[in-house]
Amino acid sequence: MDSKTWERIETLFFEALDLPAPERAAFLDAGCGNDADLRAELEAMLAAHDGADSGLELERTLLNEGAAGRPLPGAAREGDRVGAWRLVRPLGRGGMGEVWLASRADGAFEQNAALKLVRPGWRAAELAARFRRERQLLARLAHPNIAKLLDGGITEGGLPFLVMDYVDGEPITNWCESRRVPPRERLALFRVVCEAVRFAHANLVVHRDLKPANILVTKDGRPILLDFGIAKLLDPEEAGAATRADDRLLTPEHAAPEQLRGEPATTATDVWGLGALLYELLTGRLPFDVAGKSATAIERIVCEGEPARPSSVAPLESAKLLRGDLDVIVATALRREPQRRFSSVEQFAEDIDRFLGGLPVRSRPDTVGYRTRKFARRHRAALAAATAFVLLLIAFAGSSWKQSRDVAQERDKAVAANDDSQHAIAMLVDLFSLANPRVTPGGDSLRVDDLIHLMTEKVGASKESPRVRAKLWSTISEIHSARTKLAEAESATVRGIEAAEEGNLVPEILLLKHQRARIVAFREGLKAAEPLFRESARAHEAYYGPSHQELIPVYVDWAASLEDREEATRLLNETLESALRHPELPALIASTYNSIGANHWNSERVAEAREAFAKSYALLAETTGDDNVDLLSIRNNLAVCESATGRFADSERSHRSVLAMRRKVFGDSSFYAAASWMSIGVELANQGKF
Repeated sequence: MDSKTWERIETLFFEALDLPAPERAAFLDAGCGNDADLRAELEAMLAAHDGADSGLELERTLLNEGAAGRPLPGAAREGDRVGAWRLVRPLGRGGMGEVWLASRADGAFEQNAALKLVRPGWRAAELAARFRRERQLLARLAHPNIAKLLDGGITEGGLPFLVMDYVDGEPITNWCESRRVPPRERLALFRVVCEAVRFAHANLVVHRDLKPANILVTKDGRPILLDFGIAKLLDPEEAGAATRADDRLLTPEHAAPEQLRGEPATTATDVWGLGALLYELLTGRLPFDVAGKSATAIERIVCEGEPARPSSVAPLESAKLLRGDLDVIVATALRREPQRRFSSVEQFAEDIDRFLGGLPVRSRPDTVGYRTRKFARRHRAALAAATAFVLLLIAFAGSSWKQSRDVAQERDKAVAANDDSQHAIAMLVDLFSLANPRVTPGGDSLRVDDLIHLMTEKVGASKESPRVRAKLWSTISEIHSARTKLAEAESATVRGIEAAEEGNLVPEILLLKHQRARIVAFREGLKAAEPLFRESARAHEAYYGPSHQELIPVYVDWAASLEDREEATRLLNETLESALRHPELPALIASTYNSIGANHWNSERVAEAREAFAKSYALLAETTGDDNVDLLSIRNNLAVCESATGRFADSERSHRSVLAMRRKVFGDSSFYAAASWMSIGVELANQGKF
């Protein structure tokens, strides 16, 4: 029997096996068509499976020609022990194995996980080799949106198993439909999936089975990529094993044309899979109508047909959004020829980003008219304002004297502010010129401390305007704070406040006083800083009004200092509502979520704390680099939550990763490095590594 026939048998058999017995006849009618031999073979296999007590009869029926060997053990049952785990209940089955909900059974700690076993029976020896490869793949894929490998081994019966994070979620399409998620938010969710696939490709892994069932979304809206059971390594030395014609486990309705034709899979295969997923997310249906079709019919439809434009089949409320750019983006990803698709997942994701940002997409022909329309849509408010401004000039030309005077005053303020900035820059340039040995003998050996000391002396003796001196004292304070020299930072802040008060510069006074409150919180603790934060909040409210965005970071800091947890919770909830009205300021929203997480932690609500920290991390990670100071603090908080749930080794690894970045940013002798070393010591002690 040739490999392609065995592949059809395998696919149809396991799909039929998952159906209730009364539905199998109709399924076989559609799947086998007029192939009586295929129908008879499948009916015999199903009958053998249903009548087998232990699965051994099924194995004897289905063994490949010449593949005789030691009988494999029977099917797993609830309560069975597998390594350090006990099987709780089945979660699902596929072409190569079964997935069970499992709980830790060795008493080390409580934990649930998803445990995957090779299906005993036909082709078990071959599938075992594939299963071992999946363990190797998962071990290299450490990413927040890819299910993590926790454990693995061999059962007493000789079958390999692996244990992954149990993801309590829904398939991405179901999650979006049940919550009526708007198209733009679906695109943002899809963008996260693209990043996970991009990471897999960077680690030389192609997934090859991207479908909704393999992308679950958790309750907090985080998509997790599952099931690398048919993934292919791109390593050249493994290419032969990964591209055999008889090695084609796949889901036909989600398979790319080259997979259905039996051709080698590449990263372009996953681009097609992502295109099909996006089509289904936006329209609620697959690109091709293949329901109930035989494998041969599916191959013909997908390899020869063209999918309808998403906008032509999408719900009316979203069709307008899809028409044009999204139609082109999806069509590019679903081209039959791999070389004509997006060249990478990054390129695909970039076009999604450009669409969301109102920019011209790369996959569409670049014409002057197209770019002009995109510009007009992107700046619709500005163009409307400009038009209105012209009309106002025409209507009120006779009364423009007062306006021109006001404009002149604002211009003078802007010129003065610019002059102040130029003076501040000139002073800094003059200061750092001292490091030039042509100016100062031995200047090239000056340390940072020396330069900051010289800067302090220079600013203290300066006759510049109050605005310039306030700005420079603020800069000196920030440098000292970053180097955790808090006494010097507070002293510089006080001198900055004095300069700002001399010039009656209210915004600068507010900024510097709040800066001082934060330094006091670091030096003396949050309780000592609470009156200063409260005073800062009241002063900001009086100047800006109670709902201005400037108050968001002020309220976040004040809430962190409150001993009354209920008052802190109320203030943070109100602040979050205000922050969410400014999606253009993700750092403010991330800071608010981080403070909410800290408040949950102080109230001993670990799960809620971790959820808030995760939201904060996701928001900030999209706009900053890995070495961002605030991002490192959030990663530290997530590591603390891992420790609280008994994942001490994971927490230690996270803290070591944060330490490496903190040493890079702050140096070895900083407060932040010391804090990370302390956390690592705690986690080593938790593991008994005294």
